[in-house]
Amino acid sequence: MIEFKICHKCKVELPIINFSKQTSSNDGYHSRCKACVKQHNKEHKVEIALRQKLRYEAKKPQILEYTKAYNEKHKDKKSTYDKQYYIDHKESALLYAREYKITHKGMIAHRTSNWQKFNKDKVNRISQRYRATKFLLPSNLTTKQWENIKLHFNNKCCYCNKELPLAQEHFLAVTKGGDYTLNNIIPSCQSCNSSKGNRNFFEWYPNNKSYNKKREKYILEFLHYNNGNQQLAITV
Repeated sequence: MIEFKICHKCKVELPIINFSKQTSSNDGYHSRCKACVKQHNKEHKVEIALRQKLRYEAKKPQILEYTKAYNEKHKDKKSTYDKQYYIDHKESALLYAREYKITHKGMIAHRTSNWQKFNKDKVNRISQRYRATKFLLPSNLTTKQWENIKLHFNNKCCYCNKELPLAQEHFLAVTKGGDYTLNNIIPSCQSCNSSKGNRNFFEWYPNNKSYNKKREKYILEFLHYNNGNQQLAITV
């Protein structure tokens, strides 16, 4: 067991604990002591960062694939570690987060805008869930349920039957006590959604230009309405 080693840089003999391990070397330790390595890194910070960036860009696909596989394999371990790390460093983590938001405000806004643009369904669900929670109403519609609802109506507006981008329409408006669940959500185009607003379906739809008696019956059957009363027994 090596107890002392002479640093290749400062030429000082030091206890082996002052050297980092390096499996590629003959004795298993770095040729320079930790202090000299630290000083070197400090003096050549820019060049080292550039080399690391170029190395990362050259092997980016492999690195991302490896990282993804590693995180998936050690999901539980990583989750436990992250939670404990946050508990142990809560104050510094919150301070870093606040400073990051301030110094990267423009980038965060741009990233958020792009995410919202390509995840409209998720944004809509978050917004709808927030509104329902605000009015103390049930809010448990899932992504799978919403996809099944759209499929049930052939991915068309339930009111006008047009193939347009679909919104999550509250059959009974939130302001009237309508919850965000499978019992109250149907697909509609933005035009019909805006036209209905928070009005009563039985008063609005028969007078709408897109009114169709078969579609009205289809909507009511899907929501299990009978003589104006809903029989809450929907499952997906």
